[in-house]
Amino acid sequence: MASICPVRNLGMTFDLLDNELVGLILSYASGRRKQDDEGYDIDIRALWMLRSVSRLFKTVIDEWILRFKKDMVLRLGYHSLEVSGTSELSSERTGSISSTDHEHSSARRQRESLINMLTKARCLESIFFQGGSNGIDDELLKQVQGVVAQLRVLSLQQCCRFTFRGLVGFGQVKELDLSHCRQVDDQFIADLSSFPQDGDSTTGVGERQTFLSQLVHLRLRWCTGISDQAMKHISQHCRKLKILDLNGCENVTDYGVADLACNREIRENLEELYVSYCYIGDVGLSELDKFSGLRVVALAHQLYNNFPSGHWSAVGMRRLMRRHPELRIVYQ
Repeated sequence: MASICPVRNLGMTFDLLDNELVGLILSYASGRRKQDDEGYDIDIRALWMLRSVSRLFKTVIDEWILRFKKDMVLRLGYHSLEVSGTSELSSERTGSISSTDHEHSSARRQRESLINMLTKARCLESIFFQGGSNGIDDELLKQVQGVVAQLRVLSLQQCCRFTFRGLVGFGQVKELDLSHCRQVDDQFIADLSSFPQDGDSTTGVGERQTFLSQLVHLRLRWCTGISDQAMKHISQHCRKLKILDLNGCENVTDYGVADLACNREIRENLEELYVSYCYIGDVGLSELDKFSGLRVVALAHQLYNNFPSGHWSAVGMRRLMRRHPELRIVYQ
């Protein structure tokens, strides 16, 4: 059990606590334990604020970061790129960068602070940029690539200032979340599929290797610019996919599902397909019959939705369930 040093005066000091106990307090103050009780989800803003409280906190936090386990998650929320005050990484929420020297200097300091924090946590495998952080652009993503070499999970929900060029350097990422990114459309996916990974245009067997080729999970929720055209590129390049989330992609139709079914490896590997609020009908349901590895399919409930819920029928659903009784249908 951690020991507490005797109190010699009534002044505010944190040097009275054992480092182990301080570390425990900081871990609970700056994050939350995962449901499986393995590791923490860390709020970098809270951690950075605690780091500035005292010299002891700074020392303990720096040592703690160096001992980060691989399953720890770094979460960057709407204001999480702040080091002090209330300014964001970019000067305005509209996404425009102010031309004043003071604000430019503040943005640079915040970027440097973030990269410094990531440098001390090189073993991180998951980073979540969430809540519409305006400062997440190609430049910052390139800097992140340079210091976090083991990244496996990258979430960029609602981040709208980066392009496909900011992603192609994440050579180890297996799970990518681009949900609610309005710039992600058919052309965006086409660019990702045409950009050679790691500078090589082919794999050892002569097959082209792109950024999409490495993905196991791909989430494109409510990327309304995604249509059947993007499904052609995903079918051709995302052969290792186990989870594909297209909820809210209203321009994806039966033809898009048919394109996915054309790839034998996708038919065997895909386990979860989310197509709620896509324009899926009985033809699309019949195409799902070809996916041997499919375990979960999400569809929009047809009675209680204001959004387009597809045009599949009860007859088509019964036909699918007769052939795949083990398939779990999730209505949203």
